[in-house]
Amino acid sequence: MVPCDRAVEISQRFLWLRGGLNSGKSLAGAAFACSRAMLDPKARGLITANSFGQLETSTLIALIEFCKHHHIPLTPQLEDTEETAKLIANRRLCRIFGAPVFVLSAEVFTGHTEDSREVGRGLQVRWIWGDELAYADESAFTTMNGRLGRGEGSLKGLGLITSSINKNNPYNYCYNLFDDPDRDDALREQFLSIKCATYENIHADADYVQSLKNSLTADLYIIEVEGDYAASTTNRVYEQFDRRFNGCDVEPQPHDRLHIGMDFNVGRMAAIVHILEQQEPRAVDEFHHLKDTPAMIAAIQERYPKHDRQGLITIYPDASGRKTSSANASISDLALLQAAGFIVVVNPANPSVRDRVNSMNIAFCNATGDRRYRVNVKRCPFYTKALEQQVLINGEPDKKHGLDDVVDAGGYFIAKFMPVAYRPTQPAPVPQAIANSAKSLRQTF
Repeated sequence: MVPCDRAVEISQRFLWLRGGLNSGKSLAGAAFACSRAMLDPKARGLITANSFGQLETSTLIALIEFCKHHHIPLTPQLEDTEETAKLIANRRLCRIFGAPVFVLSAEVFTGHTEDSREVGRGLQVRWIWGDELAYADESAFTTMNGRLGRGEGSLKGLGLITSSINKNNPYNYCYNLFDDPDRDDALREQFLSIKCATYENIHADADYVQSLKNSLTADLYIIEVEGDYAASTTNRVYEQFDRRFNGCDVEPQPHDRLHIGMDFNVGRMAAIVHILEQQEPRAVDEFHHLKDTPAMIAAIQERYPKHDRQGLITIYPDASGRKTSSANASISDLALLQAAGFIVVVNPANPSVRDRVNSMNIAFCNATGDRRYRVNVKRCPFYTKALEQQVLINGEPDKKHGLDDVVDAGGYFIAKFMPVAYRPTQPAPVPQAIANSAKSLRQTF
């Protein structure tokens, strides 16, 4: 057990108790806050949570009950625990062992209003207890991190996060900072996570874990009870994608044909590069947020010059590219791609959204458990994020949060190569007008 009455040397800047439901993480947070206040009463601390509601009805309740149980001086304090929590939350300040402690929700640090920017500006604290911060906005954490280790006090700045993994977005910024096995040494030195599973709490009722197992889906059980990562399938478009089972470390080789799915959008051009491994697709690279089709062509040729010279690049684009291009009103996107020397495989019209999504999900995992489509997560981080985070809104894939372009791009290739109803894959005939435009442009590229 870590002693609370004397300083313990901790090299990291932030610790994350990555806990399941009822794993005791909030109790540990309350103990941490009281310990830091006692050890360094001149220092200011910060108690925060992902939302004001969480702060008022859960985080502060845990703190007040801990202080009452261990006779720790906390002010202000009323007879009723809930009323005390409400009072502290509204005052935004309390004192533990006489030490000043700011009490602010993470929403204050997102800077969406002038009031919130004013509150967060210039804050100086020596310690932070952040409850359920995996559900907070990354910008809030970034701001808090910049305020840590400043102002009066003698102890090194230290933050403690007590939070379950965000079930709506498991692989978010917390994963990137604390648990990504590919993160650099600087992050490893500053951020450490400690798993706290629900079944490790010896004080929980004997049937508590089993009751959760009966009521949670398999992926949510991993997140909410085991405190481990899993891509939640709840309301996700690509529910069959799981980086643990659909990940790979395959990289494109000089002799590989590149099969590139592409989506056309002004300022948001996207493309996903695939190769075939034993006739199964592997996503091995990504392009996103490029200006237009000429910019995409230039980026592909710059990154893959040998494949370009050998004619090993095939594009599977959005069929809307038959229309005029955003870069030139008289030339289509398909003509630009062909003028660049790429092979273009496209149907007269796009598959339906449902067929494209179904093709992707079946490729990720079919009814017999075969996972034929894999993604190099390290080389395709944004594609991976979109596969894990795009959700259905009113039954349709969400297009308001910038995640649709890359998954659409990947989907154009998969729907062509592995359609729901199998059809032979052949390059589509190119209309004569497009062919003529392409011929006149070849000298440009």
